Amino acid sequence: MSGNRSQRTRRSRRWIPAALLLLSLAACAGPQGKREIPRSGDVSRPTNLYDLMLSVQETPAYRETGAKACIRQAKAGNVLKEFLPVIAAMLDAPPEKAGKTFCRALVEAAVAGDFSEADIRAMYLARQQRDFRTFGRFLRALLVANERLGAQQAAATPSLTGSAGLRN
Repeated sequence: MSGNRSQRTRRSRRWIPAALLLLSLAACAGPQGKREIPRSGDVSRPTNLYDLMLSVQETPAYRETGAKACIRQAKAGNVLKEFLPVIAAMLDAPPEKAGKTFCRALVEAAVAGDFSEADIRAMYLARQQRDFRTFGRFLRALLVANERLGAQQAAATPSLTGSAGLRN
């Protein structure tokens, strides 16, 4: 029982730095002061993270292209570099794979419909309005998407302890 409590405590502590991370990402993700999300029309070269989320949501076949574009954007900007340890802790990923894990979870959440186009637009506007509830929903969607990707990967990996060849 105390193991469950300590695990819940560790997970709940992830939210504080994650919220700070998301606010920083949001502040740098697109131009300030605009009401409409700037769109490039090319999922491989998104204007910002919001453009990327809308693009992969509109065309799920571009999931891999979108994830790679996100990783390129993450490497090009300095914002993610500062927060890689936070991302790694939040998404339970090795520090060297934190950016990739974040991007895959972001794309998975968009494709799965974990947030709607209206949510993405609200998040874009929340950068200027400091709407923490919107960011909280976004963080939960990222965590759920990351867990879903982990479960999919586990299901696709053959079990070493399976019952094949075992006799009673």
